[in-house]
Amino acid sequence: MIANPPNHLLIIPDGNRRYAIENGISLDESYKKAAEKATKCLEWIFTDFKIPVFSAYGISLDNVMRRSETQLTPIYNIQVESYKNWLESGLLKKNSIKVNFIGEVHLLPNFYQEVMRKIEKCTKKHKKYQLFILAAYSGKLEIMRAVKRFANEKNVLKNSLFDTMDKFYKYLEIKIPVDCIIRTANEKRISDSLIYQSSYAEFCSIPKYFPSMTKSDLEKVLLQYSQRKRRFGE
Repeated sequence: MIANPPNHLLIIPDGNRRYAIENGISLDESYKKAAEKATKCLEWIFTDFKIPVFSAYGISLDNVMRRSETQLTPIYNIQVESYKNWLESGLLKKNSIKVNFIGEVHLLPNFYQEVMRKIEKCTKKHKKYQLFILAAYSGKLEIMRAVKRFANEKNVLKNSLFDTMDKFYKYLEIKIPVDCIIRTANEKRISDSLIYQSSYAEFCSIPKYFPSMTKSDLEKVLLQYSQRKRRFGE
């Protein structure tokens, strides 16, 4: 048990392609192993480490816009299959996990959107844990949309901007600050994920590719996080 776990953890999975090459398997098989690991992460993060809020990067808006349909379709199929398994296995109900998909989800295939809406509907009354899945997501775009909502509110610009920084959260899709970011494959980029929410997050890196990550790896970086003295800009 981690003595001081983060309230909100963000994981940016990386290394699926390199894992496939180094292990001599197809990229589709690597994606399947990553999906299996994502399911394990839910169990570890919520059941074992008792972290209340978990944000997981599913697929970025950049990938959705720039990759070909041939590249994207296997990813969509594998992710949707995982979401169905979470629901049908009782994993989400048993652990009272509320799920929300955040991003430009209207750009995703209809079959993806149908499963997404079903999961959100079935878990909307769950209260113990919160899971945000970033799907066709861009942190820059989330901020731009929030600024538009902010500017359209009457009299809001009469207040000092310093006084409204914390209140700005209510205009975002995810309104909870990120405490800890973990990225796999030894990468140290934020990659347009939860930019505003991560302004004072602690960054941790795991050297292994995401499909190879273990519970022990996750526990080690969470222990590192718990031992850091957070200064929040002071």
